[in-house]
Amino acid sequence: MTPYIEATSLWKNSIGLAGPDHESDQKKEILRATISRFRNNVSALTSRIATQFPELTIHDVTHLDALWETASLIAGPTYPLNAMEAFVLGGAILLHDAAHCSEAYDGGIAAVRDTVVWKDAYAAEISKGNGAIQEQIQKSCDFAAMRSLHARQAEVLGVREWPGNNGMLSFFLIEDPELRSRYGSLIGQIAASHNWSIEDVKRKLPPQFNPPGTWPIGWIVDPIKIACLLRCADAAHIDERRAPDFLFSLTRQSGVSLNHWKAQNWLGRASVDTSDSSNSSLLITSMSSFHPEDAKAWWVAYDAIVLIDSEIKSSNDLLASRPQCEGESPQFRMRKVTGAESPLELSRSVRTQDWTPTAAKIHVGNLEKLVNDLGGKQLYGEGDNFAIVIRELIQNARDAIRARMAIAANFNGRILIKVARKSESKTVIEIWDDGVGMSQRTMVGSLLDFGTSFWASDLVQSEFPGLRSSNFKPVGRFGIGFYSVFMVASEVSVLSRLYSDGISDVTKLNFPDGLTLRPILSKGGGDGFDAAFSTRVCITVDEPIEAVKDRLINKGQPIELRVPLKNYLAAITVGLDVSVALQIEGESQRQVHENINSLRSQDKVREWIIDMTFSDVLGSPVDASAKYVCENFERIRCIEFEGRIVGCAALIDLPPHNGLKYLTTDAIGGLTNNTNRGAGGYLGYFENQPTSAKRDSGTKVAPTGVLQAWANEQILILRQKNASQEQLYWAASNLSNLELDPIEIISFPLVYPDFTVVLKTFDEIFDILVSSPIPSLMNRQCNFSETNLGFVCIDGLPTLRPLSAGNLIHLELENGHPKYPWSLLGCLARLVSRRGRELEYEVKPNVLTTFIGVLDAFVIKLKPVQA
Repeated sequence: MTPYIEATSLWKNSIGLAGPDHESDQKKEILRATISRFRNNVSALTSRIATQFPELTIHDVTHLDALWETASLIAGPTYPLNAMEAFVLGGAILLHDAAHCSEAYDGGIAAVRDTVVWKDAYAAEISKGNGAIQEQIQKSCDFAAMRSLHARQAEVLGVREWPGNNGMLSFFLIEDPELRSRYGSLIGQIAASHNWSIEDVKRKLPPQFNPPGTWPIGWIVDPIKIACLLRCADAAHIDERRAPDFLFSLTRQSGVSLNHWKAQNWLGRASVDTSDSSNSSLLITSMSSFHPEDAKAWWVAYDAIVLIDSEIKSSNDLLASRPQCEGESPQFRMRKVTGAESPLELSRSVRTQDWTPTAAKIHVGNLEKLVNDLGGKQLYGEGDNFAIVIRELIQNARDAIRARMAIAANFNGRILIKVARKSESKTVIEIWDDGVGMSQRTMVGSLLDFGTSFWASDLVQSEFPGLRSSNFKPVGRFGIGFYSVFMVASEVSVLSRLYSDGISDVTKLNFPDGLTLRPILSKGGGDGFDAAFSTRVCITVDEPIEAVKDRLINKGQPIELRVPLKNYLAAITVGLDVSVALQIEGESQRQVHENINSLRSQDKVREWIIDMTFSDVLGSPVDASAKYVCENFERIRCIEFEGRIVGCAALIDLPPHNGLKYLTTDAIGGLTNNTNRGAGGYLGYFENQPTSAKRDSGTKVAPTGVLQAWANEQILILRQKNASQEQLYWAASNLSNLELDPIEIISFPLVYPDFTVVLKTFDEIFDILVSSPIPSLMNRQCNFSETNLGFVCIDGLPTLRPLSAGNLIHLELENGHPKYPWSLLGCLARLVSRRGRELEYEVKPNVLTTFIGVLDAFVIKLKPVQA
């Protein structure tokens, strides 16, 4: 055996120790010779690993030899091990990683590729659709499969036969037939156990394995003890011998492999922590400091050290739980690894420079609440991801500013968005705000606590006393908006300080590669942090600055529109109660949006609605949408509720499908991501309640009474402008769709036998009802007037036929009265009631068979006057 192994305490005190008699010495010599040839055979096999998978750190025989050292260090210099246990340990060490090459499998690479594991890996690679060539995909799957299969395959290597070539004899890794037949399977099983859980070690391995009849009776093997030694020793070998300098340079690693190589290349070998008087702590130190650009490698080292600590503790716990602990299988000398309890503690031995490791991790703090908030649906779904991200970042900034306004008298905050070129294909977008800011505790806690909003946490009370009891109402409530940035950002950094702290208190949280790995925490904002602000969120998007400066709306549609970023942001911030400015690299700073509560003059309203509707972008002044805005913006009125503006709108007096675009939007917290809009019932916006974490619009914030007052004013303005009866009908239709009462301007479309359609006032339709019933073609399944057919006159009678779908078409009755008061039928019944009369209704079935089914006639009559 090699002098290196023979110098370890486990070897010297067992298989290398002279026996009490000649027979024992002879048996030990057989074991030493067998394990030596075993090592030579495995060395030839494991040499293939680096050839097939050069990205792996060293897995050859030098790694296997080193495990004798790490096992001896962890177990302690006097740990009990008999000669047969040493042989089994040595064999398990040799086999545990040997199946990382195709030669370890019967049938070679073809057999590996025929496994379910390989096929699953292949399907996963194909689904990525990353354009990799077939050979690269297969190579990646080879590694993934063997990485998964190697422990399982190790079980059979101790007894596996390699057929000889050209008439040569078969070949075995364990050449001695007796030892192979008696111990080959056990060695393979223990080798495989290094990839099991500690619970499986206890459950699957026998507690004792007795020697054959021709071997010393005292050479009883404790497989569980050997398995614990193997798993701890394997975990602890993470020093530079697994990633030597020359080979590190020669192989030119990249990506994840680079981080593993760098981590181990910079670590010294494990040793006893001399600061621990009990000599029961393992210490691992670095030979170089890890800089911020080496953070990923540092975290690889941290994870490895935490694993060593975990393996030592779990193994000792298992050993302590067994009766054998009092005899030949005691706990190991090492009980823990110094620094494994926290990243900060470890950074004292595995050193960092210019940054501080933090225990901050992306995690779900309240999964049950998150699932409930999301309603079981995907969070954002399809849409403009860029708009979603900008909305969420502005929302966070808005909440911080409004919080500061609530606790600091006479404060008026602002948001500044900066855009700059990072490269030809990348753009940096910064969102600055002068709100309350965040402490380091908030940044590594609530900011990263997925599913728990900071504003709903107990931390608010300690950081901002009085805020929770103030009139501050955050828009953010689900604790998930920050994570939307990773939909478009390849790199994210957050710099913040409490507004009352200085620049030296700025904390930086950096996500250099999106959401894949832990963030890097450091102190100080550097020279680029503007003292006028509290927080800066910086994202890098994979778009050239030209694409960011002019956003593409209606992408992929017949009519695409490029909108300047200023207008695009104005549409997103349509009802925001904080001012927003934009600074594009090389251009002067411009105001994007003023606090919605300052929207008091006609000039400001005009500027606001033009920006929101892209009216100065659409082109010709006679463009239908721009023309409608110019002719109707004076009718826009702000809607106030509880001292704040919750909508600014004018009622649209045109039919749906009018060809107009970008006129109508709903906002939540003054913000929307719906930049591609049509023309609904109003010109402008209404504030809505969110229905879920996705921020779909729900009910209007303003109660019905407040909205009805706005509607009544709109009716008055339309009448003052001499709106036509048709305009008033469509205005009434839009009010009905908003579930507001249109009765003051309602008219009733009637179809006559010549198929002409006439809008009738209530007075006119009442006169008709005095002498004749009025039918309406009814869809019996939905109880509404059918509008999907052309104009139909029933039985030669004037027939009520709404001009479009919507709330006006409802015919459903409840207790003999119209269920929907804002429908045509509901308005008619109420108007008739004002005359002191009542309506009655009759359904005549099967009056018309159409492509949509059989339709009934819903007949409206004046109830006879009681004598």
